[in-house]
Amino acid sequence: MHWYGSVPRKPFISTNVHLTADGVPVIYHDFGMRTAPQGKNITKAEQLQYVLIKDINYEKLKQLRVFAIINGKPVEFPSHNAEPRVEHRIFPKLVDVLEGLPKSLGIDVEIKWPQRRASGAPEAHQTIDKNFFTDRVLATVINHGCGRPLLFSSFDADICTMLRFKQNLFPVMFLTQGQTKKWSPFMDLRTRTVEQAINNAQAFELAGTAPHAEDLLSEEGAQLLQKARDLGQISLVWGDDCNSKERVQYFVEIGATATCYDRTDLYIPEGKERAFFNSSSLLAEFEEQCLR
Repeated sequence: MHWYGSVPRKPFISTNVHLTADGVPVIYHDFGMRTAPQGKNITKAEQLQYVLIKDINYEKLKQLRVFAIINGKPVEFPSHNAEPRVEHRIFPKLVDVLEGLPKSLGIDVEIKWPQRRASGAPEAHQTIDKNFFTDRVLATVINHGCGRPLLFSSFDADICTMLRFKQNLFPVMFLTQGQTKKWSPFMDLRTRTVEQAINNAQAFELAGTAPHAEDLLSEEGAQLLQKARDLGQISLVWGDDCNSKERVQYFVEIGATATCYDRTDLYIPEGKERAFFNSSSLLAEFEEQCLR
């Protein structure tokens, strides 16, 4: 992710945060994973079972065998404890990410909460209390994430509101997939269009929205981003449609505050990475963020 603000092209990373059954915030993209018992020989996808992170204690989560389906075949990832390179292990704790990465690197802490599709089917089942979830993540971030560029985001409009009114240190962005042909729409009308997301962000004093790039490729894209700017909002554009230099430049030109895309190493100017991580002025900007 590149952030366009007072310091040009600030790099951020995006993290997807879940809560385990025993209340540990962990980083993982999906709501659950395919797994199998230890020692069982797996040759086809039908042998795997799907389990949700919210149903597993952290210590048990680390011991799970985790599989992906690649070209129709199950492929096992190295287990958490067997992988000697800590940074390559799956299911890192949020606290480890906050403490292990340079403080000059910005972090987008996305709270993963399953949405209900317009058809009525949920993305996944969730039984953890929303207040407990947000409080656990907030405690981790406030105790270990101060002094760096950091923002919260979520596809869940109510979680965004909770994050906004439970603290006033870190900005909150409302994620929206808008009008898309890639996925079925969410039931929550606040997520259906970029304009509705902007209105919701304004109503609940959020820093802005994170609209899906596909919804900004039309002639109305620049007008929507202008509306956000007129309201003093930030717009963080994300999605596969950002994954080229030309598209990144396009979204910047029509008014995006930031663009989120894969393989940032392909787009950062030569010499920029080291200059950024050695930036004392950037660190000074955030060092007084959380006073203890």
